[in-house]
Amino acid sequence: MAVNGEYHEVIVESFCPEDHSGRHGHIHIRPLSGQRFATHLFVECSKSLMDPAVYPVGTKFKIRAKLTDREGGTKFLYSHYSWKVEALSDKEAVAIIKAANQRTRGVSRRRKVNVS
Repeated sequence: MAVNGEYHEVIVESFCPEDHSGRHGHIHIRPLSGQRFATHLFVECSKSLMDPAVYPVGTKFKIRAKLTDREGGTKFLYSHYSWKVEALSDKEAVAIIKAANQRTRGVSRRRKVNVS
C-alpha cells in the first residue's frame, strides 16, 4: 500500500550522491537535517531544481512535499513539478528550520502543560 502523507513545508538542497545506481541524472534533491524527514530520502520535484545552469549544486529550496512511495516501494518526498519553489541562501534555510523547530517545541510544551 502506498504511503499517503500530508504536505509540509520542507527545506531541501541539491546534491550529487556517491551512488547513482538506479537513479537518473547526477544531481538529486534531499531534505536538510533538523526537520521531520530523514536526509537519506530523495525528493521528486521540478527538474529545474537539478539544472546546474539554473541553480548550482548545493542550492537550498523551500518546497511543499509529502512522504509517499510507489505501491510499497522505497519511500520518498513528492512535490508537484509546477508548484512554487523558493531558492534560499544557506542562512535563510537554517533560520527557517530553526524557527520551525522552536514552534514545534513550543506546541509540545503547551500540550504537556494542558494535559497535566
